[in-house]
Amino acid sequence: MRTLEQLATHVGASSRTLARLFESELQMSLVHWRQHVRLARALSQICQGHAIKMVARDAGYASCSAFSSMFHRVLGITPTHYMKQVIER
Repeated sequence: MRTLEQLATHVGASSRTLARLFESELQMSLVHWRQHVRLARALSQICQGHAIKMVARDAGYASCSAFSSMFHRVLGITPTHYMKQVIER
């Protein structure tokens, strides 16, 4: 995954300009945007029945606990409880 500096170089802008654009256009930093993209993909994978361990690894987390912590912090529910809700529907 490219850093902000690498992305800026790729598009011909400074990293500060790119960071400001993310903030002004999306009202979030690149770090938060990436987290949301990873979370959206993870939700899709969970809904498809993929194992939490595989989803966490695919999202770039070194451990299930780190992934679960982020998931709970952002969504207010653990991945396991989310998966149970999906299955019940």
